[in-house]
Amino acid sequence: PIPANSDTKVAIVTDKEQPYTIVQILTRLPELKEKTFADTREKIKRSLFNQMIGSRLRELTQRADPPFQNGFSSTSSFVGTYDAYVSGVVAKTGGIEKGLKAVLDENARVAKFGFTATELERAKQNFGSDVERRLKEKDKTSSQTLAMEYMYDFVGDETSMGIDSYATFVKAELPGITLEEVNALPKTLLTKENRAVIVMAPEKEKATLPTQAQLLAWIDHTPENLTPYVDEVVSKSLLTSLPKAGKITAEKPLPEINATELTLSNGIKVALKPTDFKNDEILFTGYSFGGTALYDDFNTARFTNNLVSQGGVADFSSTQLRKYLTGKAVNVSTFINETAEGLSGSFAPKDAETAFQLMHARLTLPRKDEAVIQGFLTNLKDELEQNQATPNPQNVFRDTLTAVMGGYHPRRMPVKPSDVDKINVQKAYQIYRERFANASDFTYFFVGNFKVEELKPLLEKYLGSLPSQNKKETYTDLHIRPLEGQVSKSVFRGIEQKASAQFIYSGALPYTPENAINLTAIKEILNIKLVEEIREKESGVYFIGASASAFKLPEPRYTLAISYGTSPGRVEELATKTLDLLEHLKTTGPSQTDVDKFKMESKRQLELQLKDNQYWMNHLVTSHQYGQSPQEILQQMKRIDQVSKESVQSLAKKVLGSNCVKAFLLPESKQ
Repeated sequence: PIPANSDTKVAIVTDKEQPYTIVQILTRLPELKEKTFADTREKIKRSLFNQMIGSRLRELTQRADPPFQNGFSSTSSFVGTYDAYVSGVVAKTGGIEKGLKAVLDENARVAKFGFTATELERAKQNFGSDVERRLKEKDKTSSQTLAMEYMYDFVGDETSMGIDSYATFVKAELPGITLEEVNALPKTLLTKENRAVIVMAPEKEKATLPTQAQLLAWIDHTPENLTPYVDEVVSKSLLTSLPKAGKITAEKPLPEINATELTLSNGIKVALKPTDFKNDEILFTGYSFGGTALYDDFNTARFTNNLVSQGGVADFSSTQLRKYLTGKAVNVSTFINETAEGLSGSFAPKDAETAFQLMHARLTLPRKDEAVIQGFLTNLKDELEQNQATPNPQNVFRDTLTAVMGGYHPRRMPVKPSDVDKINVQKAYQIYRERFANASDFTYFFVGNFKVEELKPLLEKYLGSLPSQNKKETYTDLHIRPLEGQVSKSVFRGIEQKASAQFIYSGALPYTPENAINLTAIKEILNIKLVEEIREKESGVYFIGASASAFKLPEPRYTLAISYGTSPGRVEELATKTLDLLEHLKTTGPSQTDVDKFKMESKRQLELQLKDNQYWMNHLVTSHQYGQSPQEILQQMKRIDQVSKESVQSLAKKVLGSNCVKAFLLPESKQ
């Protein structure tokens, strides 16, 4: 047991590689084990409390000048036989006091005035909906999940109800949890007993950090002029009016893969694949070629989606939208990348109409909130400045690789704090509207538990009514390519005596199903050999692995990468042994044993993937983008069978060629 303490313990630590200042206030609590129904009810109360305080703190980031980068308060398990109530901040530069007091003041507001009835009702709806979703998916629960539950039940000295009994319990008990009960929790959570404060800060800020006495004064300060929280309850509709609904003008069944293709009157194409892989899940993606590559003002274009999404939609702020979606399993997000723009997300079957309404609103009614935008830009610049002042070695290494693999093109260089000042907010909203102005250029994909006939009216009403310009765009090739030849880069960052290495091969490669499967075989066979020869025989790495990808756009190319972590003294030795393995694969080819291992595991994985909604979504989208038939997936087992020692060696000779970037991350002491 940890000795009790009546005084507050304080620890202030600095680290040369710590980019942000993080302050945590931990109040140690007795562990709440679920041995009785009363224990489970208490755990639910804590969960509701966590939701509500978390929501309030999130709202503070929606200001023009947010008090912190991130603020948090919640109960959670701690160590041994203890739980903890943890509050704290990731502070802005020079903003420890302001950020900490903002979190503590909100806790004090809860302690003094409590939560509101509407806050509690939303928290209950969210909690109940989550349990309901878990119940609906009970027959889809993986064996691993069940095994872990049984293990924790045994070793954790707790009693597990199982989802059926738990859902029954929640349905009976959740409505009866009163506001008074939840509002009484701060009396046990917000105490000075068994309290500790931990500050983790960058070494460069050591001289300006608060003293222990200052920290204690801030934590124990009595906030002035506290007023009750005002909950902006949302009662309006997401869409107040809609243009005239469209119609389905064409329908094409794809019986081989149990899918249907539709065309709407405004030109939108839709692919529908109903499944029973999950009971309460429908995934969707919609895309159109275009993206940020079309704009010379790349700096504004790359931040457009994040910036615009901060403001909410229609007449709903981001905070109001979250409240509106209470109890609904709806996730709808836009994206604008270099070559395309679109929508993606998921929803439960019962929430389909809400999801379609939000899709329509995201595309046509972006909301501009000056205060939220200013807060977003302020925090973004502060975060970049902190990262620049104390660069994380792994981030510097990643940025270096990105630059090299992009041929040092301006669009592959790291974001700088000064870039934030160059963002044109008006232009960002113009770009957003332009990217989503033409529905006829979009193709949508839906995969999950739905009936095609039930989805058709929603498609016509909410997607068929989107504005159309009846024109097509394609992707733009900016000719961003890796540096050619043998390139070696060493990055000397950090004080810890550890090193990382990456060897990245790349080049042109015709995109064919045969090349794709053989490239995957090379990757998996390399993983087998790297573990056997480098990790197990040499015992020289913390991690090691291969990754590979073949892609068709903007031109058919591939990348094949080997990465490992080791001690600085063994980097060159293990690099030589790793490169020898690659050379052996080229000159001798893989063993039949390793090929057979790959084929057996790939078939097993494919069987699982063909019962996974996300796998089908990725396949349908990629097939469409690459101009391939989605039925090609039915040949995948045959293609796995066709992989041979000869086919792997033949492709290895092509891809393990002269274009290779060798990059090393080493401690500064090795420079």
